[in-house]
Amino acid sequence: MNRLWLPFIFLLFMFKMHGQSANSPEDIIKEKFRRYCESVPREEIYIHTDRDKYMAGEDLWFSVYLFDRQKNKLSDHSSLAYLELVNSDNHQVIVKRIRLNDGVGPDHILLPDTLSTGRYVIRAYTNWMKNFLPYNCFVREITIYNALSERILTGRPEPYGIRDENVNNSNTLLKYNSGVEMKINKSEDGITELTLETDVSFRASSDNICYLLVQTHGVVNLVKKIDLKSDRVITHLMADVFIPGINQLVIFNDNLEPVLEKLFYTPLNETGYPKLSSADTFKTRDRVSLTIGTDNAESVPSQCFSISVVPATGRISMPDIADYIIFGTEFGPLPEAIRNRNIKDIPVDTLNRFLLKAKSNWIDWHSVISGKFPLLDYPAEQDFHLVKGKLTEKATRVPVRGKNVFLSIPGKTATFQYSRTDSTGSFRFTLPVSNELMDMIIQPEDPDIKSSIIIESPFAAGYFQNSGNADTSSLTLPGFISKWGVNYQISKIYGTNKFVDTNNQTLKSNPPKRFYGKPDIELTMNDYILLPLMEEVFFELTPGVQLKRKRNTYSMTVADPASNRIYEKPPVLFSDGVVINDPAVIAAIDPETVEKIDVIKDLYLVGDYIFFGIVNIITVAGDFSGIELPENAVRRKYRVIDPVVSFTSPDYSSELEKKARIPDFRNTLYWNPAVKSSGKNKASVEFWTSDGVGSYEVTLQGVNLNGEPVSSRKVLTVK
Repeated sequence: MNRLWLPFIFLLFMFKMHGQSANSPEDIIKEKFRRYCESVPREEIYIHTDRDKYMAGEDLWFSVYLFDRQKNKLSDHSSLAYLELVNSDNHQVIVKRIRLNDGVGPDHILLPDTLSTGRYVIRAYTNWMKNFLPYNCFVREITIYNALSERILTGRPEPYGIRDENVNNSNTLLKYNSGVEMKINKSEDGITELTLETDVSFRASSDNICYLLVQTHGVVNLVKKIDLKSDRVITHLMADVFIPGINQLVIFNDNLEPVLEKLFYTPLNETGYPKLSSADTFKTRDRVSLTIGTDNAESVPSQCFSISVVPATGRISMPDIADYIIFGTEFGPLPEAIRNRNIKDIPVDTLNRFLLKAKSNWIDWHSVISGKFPLLDYPAEQDFHLVKGKLTEKATRVPVRGKNVFLSIPGKTATFQYSRTDSTGSFRFTLPVSNELMDMIIQPEDPDIKSSIIIESPFAAGYFQNSGNADTSSLTLPGFISKWGVNYQISKIYGTNKFVDTNNQTLKSNPPKRFYGKPDIELTMNDYILLPLMEEVFFELTPGVQLKRKRNTYSMTVADPASNRIYEKPPVLFSDGVVINDPAVIAAIDPETVEKIDVIKDLYLVGDYIFFGIVNIITVAGDFSGIELPENAVRRKYRVIDPVVSFTSPDYSSELEKKARIPDFRNTLYWNPAVKSSGKNKASVEFWTSDGVGSYEVTLQGVNLNGEPVSSRKVLTVK
């Protein structure tokens, strides 16, 4: 019998050991961290612009890249990006929404020719990133010059609307336990020596143990237990523990409370970066063939590349995409010594001084360990655009709570959305991501309440303090700006700057479907003799549905098809998909203008909203014209995104075009936001030089097939 029991005892022992292992402190820390990053994912935006200096009136071309910080790859978490161009007073000059497909979105801005010379900032974020503003926001400074105006804006815009020295991230730097100190030394062979110095009090309170976690942008590299056998313990960590980027080392006591953290930088591995190959010198109006390739076929560029060719100015105002993603926005505004430089050009001492005091505004270890995650107000817009607003009392502006608000888009296919206002009077609706111009109508369910509807801007001006930098130093005009100004004016006179393809297709949303599906009655008016009044139409042609007049008022009723009894509440009336609360409006419609009548006779639910029957009058025009809306309704033409235009450049392949006398002085020689691979391990582009001689910088930014951000640069000379 003892022998028979031995296997069962062994299995029970193994099960117990497995259970202990699954609930070990190391696994608990990992699991809590995983849940936090899953619940509070981090998005990062990088924008590649064709240049960093422009003349007022020119086109600014750009491509948006959206990254999942934890995966360090392109993200499909959001489908829309919001872009602002702000001046030195931190006021919005231009706002724009950009469609993102698999994390990439090309677009352009036409800079108004009325802009004054000065420094401007491009800010970009998604709706999800608004949960973490002002810090989780891409910022880039550009300079705009106006050749026709002497006015100069001498101030300098604050990237986040606040001064760098006033930054105070919400997360507290973990260094409040004086009983623990950490020193990090990296040897030449790649092995890192970690020294922990602890006092007697800490070791006694932590049962002579602690736990070390190493993570990089949300990826756990290592969690291990460390025995504190003495006041000084040395642990050796292999090179593969530190993946490229900003590594965070956190010490936990035996109660799994974070007690100390340090940041450590591991350099990027630039093997597999794309190489730009072409001749170095060209003539004016000469063909340039540029090949993009790598030695590693697995790191070949994909279609997620943008490339610009512009006059070389000798200054880079924005780090390359891979260098930018190292910090992203996680550590708040970077000091000037780091912000606009590639990381390999930053002195080690400068970087170490910053990391010594830097802290993450994403990873909040108190939330991680407690499991109490922040409440987030802004969802990620995945294939939809969020429209928010407020319903308030007209006279007092007091929020109207607990009321239904309707959204309609007039058309022959009825679409219906409702939203119930919350404690602040707020409501929200979703629209498809499209560049079609929509006719949007928003109205309260009750037309008689004295209320106002306020549609809120989706842009984040209110999240940034409205104060510019006190820096009033004069803006020095570079020598090449006068040349660029002449180039711009020549291009404008001769029309050579109109390199825009306006014949791009409209981005349409999926065809709408009737929200009520197949109606019980689908009456086509042309199938019957034309009747003079809508009362007669309902009396003769819609059994169970009656439009009646009593004295000077009208009523509409629908009978339950099962019991043939009139519902206790009237049906909801629509005209071209727009809710009509007054049956008299339906009665006043000329039957000759009606194409169809749809009727739902059963009770119908949309979410929690109950329809006691539905009657939809569909007109021949289908545009809800000729009917007056209630005073508290809002009707607005609304376009989620603008049509995306394309950069085109002259083609001098024919001798006739090459000898044409129209001058060509483009300030942007070439821009392509979507370079496509032409072979297994290379891509190529072709363009023509202009009449302008000098040095041109080719800049390539993007993501390779492995999903890694990569970049490359090359200088061409035109003689």
